[in-house]
Amino acid sequence: MFWVVNSWKRKGGIALVHMKAIVLKFLMTAAILGVILTGICGVAFKITLLISGVLTITAYIFGDLIVFQGVGKDYKRYVHPAQRNAVAAVSDAIIAFFIIWLMIRTQFMSGDILAVSLSSAASIAAGEWFFHKYLDKHVLVFY
Repeated sequence: MFWVVNSWKRKGGIALVHMKAIVLKFLMTAAILGVILTGICGVAFKITLLISGVLTITAYIFGDLIVFQGVGKDYKRYVHPAQRNAVAAVSDAIIAFFIIWLMIRTQFMSGDILAVSLSSAASIAAGEWFFHKYLDKHVLVFY
């Protein structure tokens, strides 16, 4: 296993694995927000894509690389993978709620912004549960 990790690092494969994960996360986020924001609430599609892009980059850095990877790094105590996934999914939901709420609020959307943000964040958190399983098996094995 050690030689596989070193060959990936030498060939720049880590960057490609992260790019694949970011694209997958963006597609998941854009699909969820497309249904909720554009389909149900009538938000313009370009604003939905903008929110999806900002949310993808922010949540990937803070929720996936820092929180999800950091919870399992404590070598003194064992953290069950489901517990680690739950902590990261909740942190991603909080990040998603605040980013969606702030960006929709700046677009002067009429209606119940709080309910739209909460339902979007809950749906994204459900998708993040499965994304973290992918991340654990295909991206973070190299660390």
